[in-house]
Amino acid sequence: MAKTIQVFETNTDTGETRQVFVETNESKNKKQAKIEKYKNDLAEKQRRLKEYGAFVWLVYNCNDTLFDKIKPANLTRLIYLSTYLNYDGYIVDNSNLRAITRDQIKGILGIEEATFWRFWRECSKDYDIIFERNGKVFFNEVYFDKGKLPKTDDNVIKLYVDGIRSIYNSSSISSHKQLSYIFRIIPYVNRRYNIVCKNPFEIDIDKIDFMTLGEFCNIINYKKENINILKKDLLSAKIDGVGYMVTFLVQGFEAINTWRMIVNPRIYFAGTDYSEVYILSKF
Repeated sequence: MAKTIQVFETNTDTGETRQVFVETNESKNKKQAKIEKYKNDLAEKQRRLKEYGAFVWLVYNCNDTLFDKIKPANLTRLIYLSTYLNYDGYIVDNSNLRAITRDQIKGILGIEEATFWRFWRECSKDYDIIFERNGKVFFNEVYFDKGKLPKTDDNVIKLYVDGIRSIYNSSSISSHKQLSYIFRIIPYVNRRYNIVCKNPFEIDIDKIDFMTLGEFCNIINYKKENINILKKDLLSAKIDGVGYMVTFLVQGFEAINTWRMIVNPRIYFAGTDYSEVYILSKF
C-alpha cells in the first residue's frame, strides 16, 4: 500500500481549505521502480521470443514417458520433422512453402529408405501421429499443433524450431538415439524452470524434487555403468555450435546421485519467463 501524508490546501479563489492525502516521494519512487522493472521484464521476454523464433506445440501427459513405443532415434526424427509443420496441420518446405510429400521425408531426415519405412510405421501405426492425405503429410493435432494453443486437458510445451534444427543438423545419424533422451524426458521437466524433476508443476524452487542422473537412466532405459558416456553425450550436443543442450546444476564426484539436469529453453519450454531459467544456469 502506498505511503501517504495528510496536508491541507487552500483554494486561492474561494478561500476554502480542505484536507487531502498525497503520496510521499518514497512511495512514488517505489511505484516508479516497479513500473521500470515491469517494462524491463517485458522487454526481456519479447527479446527472448524474437531470439528463439517460431515454435510448434507438443501435447503430452505429465510424468508419463513420451511416446514410449517409438524407438529413441525415431523419436528424435519425429520431433525434428514436426518443425516443418505449418498452420494448416501439414509439413512444408520452408524455402518455397510447398507441401513435403511422404517420399521426400527421408531426404529431410537424412536417412536411408529402410530406416524411413521403420520410422513411418512406428509414427503412423503405433500412435497415428502422422498420416498422408491428398499428397500431403499431416500431423495429428492431438499430439502436435502450430499457431493456436491446443484445446486440451493435457499439458503442452513449445518446441522451438531453430534450436531443434540446430542440434539435429549438426548431429550424425548415429547420435539421433542420444538426442532422444532430452525429448523422452519432456513429461518430467519443470514447467517454470526447465529442470528435470519429479514434480514438474512446482513453482517454489526450494520444493522441487530433483531427478538424479541415476533416476534419469531408469526413465530412458540406460545402463547406469555407462553414465559417464551419457554425460559426455548430453554435453556434446550444441545449439548453433556454442550453446549447451543441457547443463548440470550440481556436480559432485558421484554423478548418479548428485548431478541434476536442466534443459536449454531454446530447445523447448512450457513457461514464459526465460529469465528464471537463465538465473539457474548458463548455457
